[in-house]
Amino acid sequence: MPVSPDGGARFAKILADLYSDAAAHLIGLVSNRLAAGIDQRGWAEQKLSDTLRLRRDAQRFVATLGDEVDANLYDLLADAYSSGVLAAGGPGVAEAAPGIVAANRGAVQAYAAELAGTVKSTHTRMLRSAEDIYQRVIADVAGQVVTGVQTRREVAAKAVSRLAGAGVRGFTDRAGRNWELSSYVEMATRTTAGQAHVQGGLDRYTQTGRDLVIVSDAPEECEKCRPFEGRVLSLSGREPTAEEVKGHRYAGTLREARSRGFMHPNCRHALAGFTPGLTKPPARDTADPEGDKLRQEQRALERGVRDAKRKVAGAAPFGDTEELRAAQALVRLRQFKLRAFVGEHDRKRLPYRETLGAR
Repeated sequence: MPVSPDGGARFAKILADLYSDAAAHLIGLVSNRLAAGIDQRGWAEQKLSDTLRLRRDAQRFVATLGDEVDANLYDLLADAYSSGVLAAGGPGVAEAAPGIVAANRGAVQAYAAELAGTVKSTHTRMLRSAEDIYQRVIADVAGQVVTGVQTRREVAAKAVSRLAGAGVRGFTDRAGRNWELSSYVEMATRTTAGQAHVQGGLDRYTQTGRDLVIVSDAPEECEKCRPFEGRVLSLSGREPTAEEVKGHRYAGTLREARSRGFMHPNCRHALAGFTPGLTKPPARDTADPEGDKLRQEQRALERGVRDAKRKVAGAAPFGDTEELRAAQALVRLRQFKLRAFVGEHDRKRLPYRETLGAR
């Protein structure tokens, strides 16, 4: 059976949902604090004096989040690794899996330590984001209400909704792109869990004496992985003979393929054990750059729906404001555009990807 980086997806969702809920909790913490007593005199001064209390509440929550990550991360990655062992199959795999996991505990711990450092590096940004949103909303309200432009409640709802729609930022990459918190955690976890899953499978192949693997075909594949579809790769670096790969094309080692971008985060290609003389080559070339483009467009539309839902969540604590109605209308509009897109291109709509816990 094949193993793939996509094998880490279901494990990534666990952590991504945890951090999506955490971001929503922090936005709710800010919104509810700001909404309390918003119609009373001296509101801005009172809220500024409460900044330290907000900071302490946020710190306690993030510390609890860190404890939850520490308590569960090893088991999550051990499960990802074990699932790779099982996917690789072979006689007695179910009995062999616990022993392989135990023998490679150090490797799994290394994956867990690396991922823990990555996701917990976002915690400082989370705290800063909550406090920044809190203080910016107070400043916006104080500045506009003095001129009598809008009611304090309307201004606060609009400000929080705008900032919530952008999401809590978790990371800035080398290209200057700001990642929304749960998207970054999902990407990092999918990558590491996928690596653990694949490594479990590769260790099983090695245990059963396999050195050659063959790359699957994946629909809507990307440019980086397309050159390797249907190709044979070596795990050890031993170059096979022409007779061994007869009817197939040898593309070098797995290490070399990875250095060229193969099996990147979110890659859906799989590696299966290759048996000379028995493994059949792919029936045809299935390059589908247009499908990959449509998949990316659908993901962008799904992100748009989630952004609009965060706006609703940010505005809701302030009651029936114009901003809340506008945010609710935006959700409906973006859902309509998504429905039209999937209908026009005959694609499957995935409602779970439109929820705030999805990526």
